[in-house]
Amino acid sequence: VWPHLWAELAGPSHPPVLDSALGAIAGYGLLRVEHHGADEPANCDFVIHPAVAATGRAHAGSGLRRTVDSVLGDYWSSVFDHAISQEAGASYGWLVLYAGRAALPYLVRLGSWDRARYLIEEILHRDDSPAVAAVLLPVLSTIAAASAGDSAVRAERLTARALERIDARAAEQRLRRLLAVVIDAGDYRTASVLAGDLSDLLLDAGQSAAALATSEQKLD
Repeated sequence: VWPHLWAELAGPSHPPVLDSALGAIAGYGLLRVEHHGADEPANCDFVIHPAVAATGRAHAGSGLRRTVDSVLGDYWSSVFDHAISQEAGASYGWLVLYAGRAALPYLVRLGSWDRARYLIEEILHRDDSPAVAAVLLPVLSTIAAASAGDSAVRAERLTARALERIDARAAEQRLRRLLAVVIDAGDYRTASVLAGDLSDLLLDAGQSAAALATSEQKLD
Protein backbone atom coordinates (compact mmCIF):
# COMPACT_ATOMS: atom_id res chain seq x y z
CA VAL A 1 0.00 0.00 0.00
CA TRP A 2 2.77 2.44 0.92
CA PRO A 3 4.25 2.69 -2.63
CA HIS A 4 0.79 3.44 -4.05
CA LEU A 5 0.11 6.08 -1.42
CA TRP A 6 3.52 7.66 -1.95
CA ALA A 7 2.93 7.80 -5.70
CA GLU A 8 -0.34 9.67 -5.11
CA LEU A 9 1.32 12.11 -2.72
CA ALA A 10 4.72 12.69 -4.34
CA GLY A 11 4.46 11.43 -7.89
CA PRO A 12 6.48 8.61 -9.50
CA SER A 13 9.53 8.12 -7.28
CA HIS A 14 10.92 5.58 -4.84
CA PRO A 15 9.12 5.79 -1.50
CA PRO A 16 11.18 6.20 1.67
CA VAL A 17 11.90 3.06 3.68
CA LEU A 18 9.56 2.93 6.67
CA ASP A 19 11.36 0.49 8.95
CA SER A 20 13.17 3.00 11.18
CA ALA A 21 10.29 5.49 11.20
CA LEU A 22 7.79 2.83 12.23
CA GLY A 23 10.12 1.64 14.98
CA ALA A 24 10.41 5.15 16.34
CA ILE A 25 6.64 5.70 16.25
CA ALA A 26 6.09 2.39 18.03
CA GLY A 27 8.70 3.41 20.58
CA TYR A 28 6.56 6.42 21.51
CA GLY A 29 3.58 4.14 22.03
CA LEU A 30 1.63 5.57 19.10
CA LEU A 31 1.19 2.19 17.42
CA ARG A 32 1.66 -1.48 18.22
CA VAL A 33 3.48 -3.80 15.83
CA GLU A 34 2.10 -7.33 15.56
CA HIS A 35 4.49 -9.68 13.74
CA HIS A 36 3.35 -12.59 11.59
CA GLY A 37 6.18 -14.89 10.58
CA ALA A 38 9.31 -13.10 9.34
CA ASP A 39 10.19 -9.92 11.21
CA GLU A 40 9.58 -7.58 8.27
CA PRO A 41 7.04 -4.77 7.70
CA ALA A 42 5.32 -6.82 4.99
CA ASN A 43 4.58 -9.48 7.62
CA CYS A 44 3.28 -7.12 10.28
CA ASP A 45 0.07 -5.44 11.33
CA PHE A 46 0.36 -1.92 12.70
CA VAL A 47 -2.37 -1.38 15.29
CA ILE A 48 -3.18 2.25 16.05
CA HIS A 49 -5.37 3.33 18.95
CA PRO A 50 -8.59 4.96 17.66
CA ALA A 51 -7.86 8.19 19.57
CA VAL A 52 -4.39 8.42 18.01
CA ALA A 53 -5.83 7.74 14.54
CA ALA A 54 -8.54 10.40 15.04
CA THR A 55 -5.94 12.96 16.13
CA GLY A 56 -3.78 12.15 13.10
CA ARG A 57 -6.72 12.59 10.73
CA ALA A 58 -7.66 15.88 12.34
CA HIS A 59 -4.16 17.29 11.75
CA ALA A 60 -3.64 15.79 8.30
CA GLY A 61 -5.81 18.18 6.29
CA SER A 62 -8.69 17.31 3.99
CA GLY A 63 -6.53 16.67 0.91
CA LEU A 64 -4.28 14.13 2.59
CA ARG A 65 -7.21 12.47 4.35
CA ARG A 66 -9.07 11.98 1.08
CA THR A 67 -5.98 10.62 -0.67
CA VAL A 68 -5.33 8.10 2.10
CA ASP A 69 -8.98 7.06 2.21
CA SER A 70 -9.07 6.67 -1.57
CA VAL A 71 -5.87 4.60 -1.83
CA LEU A 72 -6.70 2.34 1.12
CA GLY A 73 -10.35 2.02 0.16
CA ASP A 74 -9.31 0.93 -3.34
CA TYR A 75 -6.68 -1.43 -1.97
CA TRP A 76 -8.93 -3.28 0.47
CA SER A 77 -11.79 -3.31 -2.06
CA SER A 78 -9.52 -4.97 -4.61
CA VAL A 79 -8.39 -7.54 -2.02
CA PHE A 80 -12.06 -8.18 -1.22
CA ASP A 81 -12.94 -8.66 -4.91
CA HIS A 82 -10.00 -11.02 -5.41
CA ALA A 83 -10.97 -13.04 -2.35
CA ILE A 84 -14.57 -13.30 -3.60
CA SER A 85 -13.39 -14.54 -7.00
CA GLN A 86 -11.11 -17.17 -5.47
CA GLU A 87 -13.22 -18.04 -2.43
CA ALA A 88 -14.48 -21.47 -3.48
CA GLY A 89 -11.18 -22.91 -4.65
CA ALA A 90 -8.79 -21.25 -2.23
CA SER A 91 -10.86 -21.16 0.99
CA TYR A 92 -10.66 -17.37 1.05
CA GLY A 93 -13.82 -16.83 3.10
CA TRP A 94 -11.76 -15.46 5.98
CA LEU A 95 -10.10 -12.94 3.64
CA VAL A 96 -13.49 -11.78 2.32
CA LEU A 97 -14.48 -10.95 5.89
CA TYR A 98 -11.15 -9.35 6.80
CA ALA A 99 -10.79 -7.22 3.67
CA GLY A 100 -14.45 -6.21 3.68
CA ARG A 101 -14.30 -4.91 7.23
CA ALA A 102 -10.95 -3.24 6.56
CA ALA A 103 -12.35 -1.33 3.57
CA LEU A 104 -15.48 -0.02 5.29
CA PRO A 105 -14.08 2.97 7.25
CA TYR A 106 -12.43 4.37 4.11
CA LEU A 107 -15.50 3.85 1.93
CA VAL A 108 -17.76 5.50 4.51
CA ARG A 109 -15.51 8.56 4.80
CA LEU A 110 -15.48 8.78 0.99
CA GLY A 111 -19.27 8.55 0.87
CA SER A 112 -19.17 5.38 -1.28
CA TRP A 113 -22.47 4.22 0.18
CA ASP A 114 -23.49 1.62 -2.41
CA ARG A 115 -20.08 -0.04 -2.38
CA ALA A 116 -19.98 -0.10 1.43
CA ARG A 117 -23.48 -1.57 1.57
CA TYR A 118 -22.49 -4.30 -0.89
CA LEU A 119 -19.49 -5.26 1.24
CA ILE A 120 -21.65 -5.43 4.36
CA GLU A 121 -24.19 -7.62 2.59
CA GLU A 122 -21.44 -10.06 1.60
CA ILE A 123 -19.97 -10.02 5.10
CA LEU A 124 -23.33 -10.81 6.72
CA HIS A 125 -23.92 -13.57 4.18
CA ARG A 126 -20.82 -15.29 5.59
CA ASP A 127 -20.94 -14.25 9.23
CA ASP A 128 -24.15 -12.92 10.78
CA SER A 129 -23.03 -13.53 14.36
CA PRO A 130 -24.20 -10.99 16.98
CA ALA A 131 -20.62 -9.74 17.41
CA VAL A 132 -20.19 -8.95 13.71
CA ALA A 133 -23.69 -7.47 13.49
CA ALA A 134 -22.91 -5.15 16.42
CA VAL A 135 -19.79 -3.87 14.63
CA LEU A 136 -21.64 -3.29 11.36
CA LEU A 137 -24.80 -1.64 12.72
CA PRO A 138 -23.29 1.83 13.27
CA VAL A 139 -21.89 1.76 9.73
CA LEU A 140 -25.28 0.72 8.36
CA SER A 141 -26.99 3.52 10.28
CA THR A 142 -24.61 6.03 8.71
CA ILE A 143 -25.22 4.61 5.24
CA ALA A 144 -29.00 4.59 5.67
CA ALA A 145 -29.04 8.19 6.92
CA ALA A 146 -26.93 9.37 3.97
CA SER A 147 -28.80 7.43 1.27
CA ALA A 148 -32.00 8.24 -0.58
CA GLY A 149 -34.60 6.39 -2.64
CA ASP A 150 -33.97 2.73 -3.40
CA SER A 151 -30.49 2.90 -1.87
CA ALA A 152 -31.96 4.02 1.44
CA VAL A 153 -34.52 1.19 1.38
CA ARG A 154 -31.80 -1.39 0.71
CA ALA A 155 -29.69 0.03 3.53
CA GLU A 156 -32.64 -0.05 5.94
CA ARG A 157 -33.44 -3.63 4.96
CA LEU A 158 -29.85 -4.66 5.59
CA THR A 159 -29.89 -2.82 8.91
CA ALA A 160 -32.92 -4.83 9.99
CA ARG A 161 -31.16 -8.02 8.97
CA ALA A 162 -28.13 -7.19 11.13
CA LEU A 163 -30.31 -5.97 14.00
CA GLU A 164 -32.20 -9.27 14.06
CA ARG A 165 -29.05 -10.97 15.36
CA ILE A 166 -29.06 -8.68 18.41
CA ASP A 167 -32.66 -7.59 19.02
CA ALA A 168 -35.30 -9.43 16.99
CA ARG A 169 -38.12 -7.25 18.33
CA ALA A 170 -36.37 -4.06 17.25
CA ALA A 171 -35.67 -5.59 13.85
CA GLU A 172 -39.36 -6.49 13.48
CA GLN A 173 -40.41 -2.93 14.28
CA ARG A 174 -37.90 -1.55 11.81
CA LEU A 175 -39.14 -3.86 9.04
CA ARG A 176 -42.77 -2.95 9.76
CA ARG A 177 -41.97 0.77 9.49
CA LEU A 178 -40.06 0.25 6.27
CA LEU A 179 -42.84 -1.91 4.86
CA ALA A 180 -45.38 0.83 5.56
CA VAL A 181 -43.17 3.40 3.82
CA VAL A 182 -42.77 1.40 0.60
CA ILE A 183 -46.48 0.52 0.51
CA ASP A 184 -47.34 4.21 0.83
CA ALA A 185 -44.94 4.88 -2.03
CA GLY A 186 -46.71 2.28 -4.18
CA ASP A 187 -43.60 0.09 -4.45
CA TYR A 188 -45.38 -3.23 -4.13
CA ARG A 189 -42.52 -5.34 -5.46
CA THR A 190 -40.23 -4.15 -2.67
CA ALA A 191 -43.11 -4.47 -0.22
CA SER A 192 -43.45 -8.15 -1.18
CA VAL A 193 -39.75 -8.72 -0.51
CA LEU A 194 -39.94 -6.96 2.86
CA ALA A 195 -43.05 -8.92 3.82
CA GLY A 196 -41.08 -12.08 3.11
CA ASP A 197 -38.26 -10.85 5.36
CA LEU A 198 -40.74 -10.05 8.10
CA SER A 199 -42.44 -13.43 7.76
CA ASP A 200 -39.09 -15.23 8.07
CA LEU A 201 -38.18 -13.17 11.14
CA LEU A 202 -41.48 -13.93 12.84
CA LEU A 203 -41.19 -17.63 12.03
CA ASP A 204 -37.69 -17.74 13.50
CA ALA A 205 -39.07 -16.06 16.61
CA GLY A 206 -41.73 -18.77 16.99
CA GLN A 207 -44.63 -16.48 15.99
CA SER A 208 -46.18 -18.84 13.45
CA ALA A 209 -49.59 -17.15 13.28
CA ALA A 210 -48.09 -13.71 12.73
CA ALA A 211 -45.72 -15.14 10.11
CA LEU A 212 -48.67 -16.74 8.28
CA ALA A 213 -50.60 -13.46 8.34
CA THR A 214 -47.60 -11.63 6.90
CA SER A 215 -47.19 -14.25 4.19
CA GLU A 216 -50.84 -13.77 3.24
CA GLN A 217 -50.25 -10.03 3.09
CA LYS A 218 -47.35 -10.73 0.74
CA LEU A 219 -49.63 -12.74 -1.55
CA ASP A 220 -52.21 -9.93 -1.55
